[in-house]
Order: sequence, then structure tokens, then C-alpha cells
Amino acid sequence: MQKTTGLTGNQLKLIALLTMTVDHIGAYMFPHILWLRIVGRIAYPIFAYMIAEGCFYTRRPRRYIGSMAALALLCQVVYFVFTGSVYM
Repeated sequence: MQKTTGLTGNQLKLIALLTMTVDHIGAYMFPHILWLRIVGRIAYPIFAYMIAEGCFYTRRPRRYIGSMAALALLCQVVYFVFTGSVYM
């Protein structure tokens, strides 16, 4: 049995989730503390990697991308409704 090293997909998602949470806390509660926003910038590349990997391993890439696009659209609509603005 070959031992592999590195992080699993779930560990990467957890790191991305935690760093994104730190970023949002920094953005909304402590906007003057820059390092909170910098730590949060780690989340995007990890999530992008996980989406690309999901697309690579799926049997239906078009359906996967369509699902991701639909989820993104739904999240934007919810954001617009709750903030009352189309501006970020």
C-alpha cells in the first residue's frame, strides 16, 4: 500500500471555508484590520481548484459547469435581495 502525502479535498475545503469566514469577519466587523482580508484571499484559489478538479473527474462536465453556474446565479439573486443593491 502506497502512502500519499498532502491534503485531501475535504481538508482543502475546510481551509478555504475558514479563511473565507475570516475574510468576511474582516470585511464586515473589522474593516480596518488588513491582515484579516489578506488571510481571506487564500479561499478563492482553493475553491477554484476544487471546482476545476470536480469538473475533471465528473462524467458530465457540461452538466457540472451548468450546476455551478446555476448555483452562482442563485447566490447572486439571494445577495441582491438581502442587500437591496446590485453593487458590492
